[in-house]
Amino acid sequence: VNYGWLIRNIHANGASFFFICLYLHVARGMYYGSYLQK
Repeated sequence: VNYGWLIRNIHANGASFFFICLYLHVARGMYYGSYLQK
Protein backbone atom coordinates (compact mmCIF):
# COMPACT_ATOMS: atom_id res chain seq x y z
CA VAL A 1 0.00 0.00 0.00
CA ASN A 2 1.48 3.33 -1.07
CA TYR A 3 -0.31 5.25 1.67
CA GLY A 4 1.09 3.17 4.53
CA TRP A 5 3.98 5.57 5.20
CA LEU A 6 1.62 8.57 5.08
CA ILE A 7 -0.82 7.09 7.60
CA ARG A 8 2.06 6.06 9.86
CA ASN A 9 3.57 9.57 9.65
CA ILE A 10 0.24 11.28 10.44
CA HIS A 11 -0.37 8.89 13.34
CA ALA A 12 3.11 9.50 14.78
CA ASN A 13 2.77 13.28 14.50
CA GLY A 14 -0.76 13.19 15.89
CA ALA A 15 0.35 11.12 18.88
CA SER A 16 3.29 13.46 19.55
CA PHE A 17 1.03 16.52 19.26
CA PHE A 18 -1.50 14.91 21.62
CA PHE A 19 1.16 14.16 24.25
CA ILE A 20 2.58 17.69 23.95
CA CYS A 21 -0.89 19.17 24.51
CA LEU A 22 -1.49 16.80 27.42
CA TYR A 23 1.87 17.71 28.99
CA LEU A 24 1.22 21.44 28.62
CA HIS A 25 -2.26 21.05 30.11
CA VAL A 26 -0.97 19.13 33.14
CA ALA A 27 1.98 21.51 33.60
CA ARG A 28 -0.33 24.53 33.43
CA GLY A 29 -2.72 22.95 35.94
CA MET A 30 0.12 22.21 38.35
CA TYR A 31 1.53 25.72 37.92
CA TYR A 32 -1.76 27.51 38.53
CA GLY A 33 -2.67 25.09 41.32
CA SER A 34 0.55 25.73 43.23
CA TYR A 35 0.28 29.46 42.52
CA LEU A 36 -3.25 29.72 43.93
CA GLN A 37 -2.39 27.72 47.05
CA LYS A 38 0.31 30.18 48.16
